[in-house]
Amino acid sequence: MSRFIQKHRLRHFRLNPNFPVNTLLLMRGAIAAGADGRLLEYTNAGMRFMWEDGANMDNPIEFAAAFDGAGFDSQNILHQTRQPEIKAKLLDNTNNAVSRGAFGVPTIFVKDEIYFGKERVPQVEAAIVAHGRRQLQMRKSA
Repeated sequence: MSRFIQKHRLRHFRLNPNFPVNTLLLMRGAIAAGADGRLLEYTNAGMRFMWEDGANMDNPIEFAAAFDGAGFDSQNILHQTRQPEIKAKLLDNTNNAVSRGAFGVPTIFVKDEIYFGKERVPQVEAAIVAHGRRQLQMRKSA
């Protein structure tokens, strides 16, 4: 971990003093934020809260304060996290990931190829570039 932090110059990273954190609230919130078109913004904020600010993201009060401070309507997100549709979507996403072979975070798929671990990011990048080249070559030959 320290080598990864040093290599990528993650100057603000710190281990969360609340770790391990039950991430169910964060994951359901991601589904809600995605439905509102704010998944990337939500994910970036959540990562900052967890791995820079040391917030306890399984505590609804801390969760609300953090996301309100980032410009989200935390009460709406908390309400959404209790809705059956959000719970079902997270369960479907989880089952789909498991059926494809995912077993931890981060697991990344490029087409049907699975990559596990942050140290695989360069391989993921190379696979995406290679896939793009194959698509371009197929278009040119068609």
